[in-house]
Amino acid sequence: MSGIEKAATILNVLDKDMAGRLLQKFDIDDLERITSISKTLEPVDSQEFSILIEEFASNFADGLNMLGSSREIGGLLETVLTPDQVAQIGADKQSRSRTPVWDNEEFTKVEILEPIIKTEHPQLAAVILSKLDSVVSSSVIATLDDIMRNDILLRMLEMKPIEVEVMEIMEDHFRSTIIENDEAAKGAEARARMAAIINNMEKEQADRFLQELTIEEPEEALRLKKMLFAFEDLPVLLTKDRMVLFDNVPTDISILAMNGLDPELKELILSSFGTRVRKMIESELSNAGEADPKEVNKARRKIANMALDLAAKGEITIIMAEES
Repeated sequence: MSGIEKAATILNVLDKDMAGRLLQKFDIDDLERITSISKTLEPVDSQEFSILIEEFASNFADGLNMLGSSREIGGLLETVLTPDQVAQIGADKQSRSRTPVWDNEEFTKVEILEPIIKTEHPQLAAVILSKLDSVVSSSVIATLDDIMRNDILLRMLEMKPIEVEVMEIMEDHFRSTIIENDEAAKGAEARARMAAIINNMEKEQADRFLQELTIEEPEEALRLKKMLFAFEDLPVLLTKDRMVLFDNVPTDISILAMNGLDPELKELILSSFGTRVRKMIESELSNAGEADPKEVNKARRKIANMALDLAAKGEITIIMAEES
């Protein structure tokens, strides 16, 4: 295969958005040749394609400018890209002024990086790790097996400078797929809103909804249940976390919430207070009459919501048991 045929073959397997971002980097002659050759390309089997990718990775590591010159191609883009792709190119250029991907906390988490490093080509993995903070890179490398670890480290040692334009494309890709994944973000936001609503519903109503959701969408129900926390779930908290929680709950709310409570759970809550405060609460409870059930439930929901708020701030930890 000629060089232009190899480039066209790689472009043909990319998604449209990525291909569009690459095409903006080509000069006029390359664009014309790519358009012409793409119409006559023969199918490539998996073995040939693997060899092609290895060659590309090698050139990539050597800093070869595979994208032609970087001069402006102006209105030519409008003849080879859709209007949406042209608009996206402009947005991508603006995005480069933001925090580099390699410093973004959403990208530099080990749980995010580990599957990327393990599934991408070793040369690309080496490039990514070479751009990260050494502490982050070490944490990810520690999760690899000996063969993969040694392969990537050797590639990092022998790596040559990489074209700025190539690195920009890589950053754009990870920013759009990992950091700014709109679909995932919207799903998480909707799930958080739903969890907040369910946490404030009457328990029987919430249980009926969750039962129905478990039948219709079991995976979504499992995700949602992990975000829920009711007053009755207080036993899952560690003692130190319960103490932090009730240190933030007004005493009158705690007393109201324990009105008519099961003795075992009441004792668990009382154990979260110091001796002096506990005696005062026990005295109040012994002298208190029967409270309005609605007000009691309101107090209990308030405590549950405070627990969720503290967990969101990282002040306590809530670990709900997995359902079998």
